[in-house]
Amino acid sequence: MKKTAEITRFLLFGRQPGARRFRAVLTLLPVPLLLLRPPLGALAGCGLFLLIAAGMMLLAAGVRNRHHRIGLLLTALATTGALLLFFSRRDRLGAIGIGLWVILLGAGLLPELRRKGVASQERILSILEAVLPLLLGATFFASAGGSFGLAAPFYALSLVILALRQW
Repeated sequence: MKKTAEITRFLLFGRQPGARRFRAVLTLLPVPLLLLRPPLGALAGCGLFLLIAAGMMLLAAGVRNRHHRIGLLLTALATTGALLLFFSRRDRLGAIGIGLWVILLGAGLLPELRRKGVASQERILSILEAVLPLLLGATFFASAGGSFGLAAPFYALSLVILALRQW
């Protein structure tokens, strides 16, 4: 189980080319669904909730710190509970799920900010690269009450841009 947790952590936050391409492909998967069939795109956003919950459970299995493990398990339970609570409104859940994935992509860039010996201009660009996905994910949360079908091309374009950045 510990090895599975390490692989999950590597795939979600690793800086190696393989992990980055995995996240890029996962980011591109819902794009055709969003463009062609927005209701199916909303269901793809729901699937991100299940992926996040499963990842949290696997990470919790490999963590020795008791408080950290409990926090990860509670996050997984809250994610699964949100999936069940909002499932009748798949469009809202899809927007929130896509927002969570975008926030997760932004959070994966945060460790780069602690690098030593980086020029100030490069550090500012790194901060912007990390903060912009976080703000974009928050925008998806804010737009969850609107029409998913009308916003689907915006979601698709955002996911393509983020996937290209990961590649």
